[in-house]
Formats: sequence, C-alpha cells, structure tokens
Amino acid sequence: MRDRRTTARLAPDARAAAEARALIDALTVGYDVELRFAARLLVTELIANAVRHADLGRGPEITLECVTDEDGVHVRVEDRGRG
Repeated sequence: MRDRRTTARLAPDARAAAEARALIDALTVGYDVELRFAARLLVTELIANAVRHADLGRGPEITLECVTDEDGVHVRVEDRGRG
C-alpha cells in the first residue's frame, strides 16, 4: 500500500462524523475490509465525542489527521474544547 497522509479541519456539527468517514473511505481504498470498518468506527466515535463533549462553537475547530502505511491506518483527532 502507498503511504498517504491527510489533515482535515471539521466544523463541530452533525456532518463532522460523515465527513470523517468519507475521508477514511478515500484513504483506505485497497485495504482489508475489516481494517476499513474499524477505521470508520474509530473516527465516528472520536469525532462524535469531540462534537458532543468539547463544547466548541461554530467553525472548523476539530482537526482530523489520518496516515495510511504498510502498518495500517493511524488516526489523530484534536479539538480545542474544554471537555
């Protein structure tokens, strides 16, 4: 598999998890279906937690970083919230 890296800034709203899943889908084409499912579930949970608990306002305040390589998929979610 080819190493790929992307970063997205997401607004803390109801669309954020779907946007994160779309990003994962695009990055993991060609990977095992179980890995793809796990990565989708992971980003859904992490983004939903950031939206729900970070007490963010409007605007792109959630950062999602994804890296794919021979080891699999690496995900990092950051928010600037208090929760």
